[in-house]
Amino acid sequence: MSSFSEEWLRLRFPADKKARNKRLDKLFSRHILRFCETQSTVRIHDLAAGSGASLKALLPHLVQCQEQLSWCFYDNDPKLLAVSKEIAQREALSISPIICDLNIPEFFQTHSLVPAVTSSAFFDLVSESWIELLATYLLGVGSTALFSLTIDGRYELSPPHAFDTQVMFAVRQHQQKNKGFGPALGCEAAAFMIECFNKVGFTVLTGQSDWLLDYHDNQLQQELIQGWYSAALQMGLGESTLEVWRAFRLAALSKQESKIMLGHCDILINPN
Repeated sequence: MSSFSEEWLRLRFPADKKARNKRLDKLFSRHILRFCETQSTVRIHDLAAGSGASLKALLPHLVQCQEQLSWCFYDNDPKLLAVSKEIAQREALSISPIICDLNIPEFFQTHSLVPAVTSSAFFDLVSESWIELLATYLLGVGSTALFSLTIDGRYELSPPHAFDTQVMFAVRQHQQKNKGFGPALGCEAAAFMIECFNKVGFTVLTGQSDWLLDYHDNQLQQELIQGWYSAALQMGLGESTLEVWRAFRLAALSKQESKIMLGHCDILINPN
């Protein structure tokens, strides 16, 4: 499984926080509050938890039952999971960091992901077969889940450049390379998830959660531009083309004229 640095997760967190679909956050939180009415302890299982972005976003909606919640953080990066200890101490929360490989069949056999599951900015990395396995498992155990910030392929770059389409096409190809779970879904992840969850029998609600970046997000934009440059270069796009494109985008950034919209989708599933 590909891992991300704590610095990258810190950098993207403000954009994620603004982008999350607040309606679905509230609906998922209502499910949790109802669980708390009948259960003394309610476990929320956060897949590819990283440094706890899902918890940070949802916690304001769950203050009244915070003492009943037990969070389980699943990730393969011990450094990121170590951050959960700091969160637990600061917020007086119950958090269990679990170092594991999500891409093995035994994961679903050895962990009981009941009654609620979350994950954020993860599913573009996984394969169709992994999503199908997850969907079948979650329906079987009857869990509710909120999957946030899955890229859906939409984008707008302003000001536009003639090479934007070529670069972003190469980026999409790079996103579908194997990230440890087989051929990654990349920007097709959101559509496939919706289709798959509907097919197995979940009630599925969706909402846009687009990144809307402007001059307040210059550092994040710079990281994106450099990352896209490197990804497109790896996919064989000409270096001279990419140099022209990058220079244009960075110049717009330096003038505080650059804006980027990256389409994301939040998905709430509930067993019928």
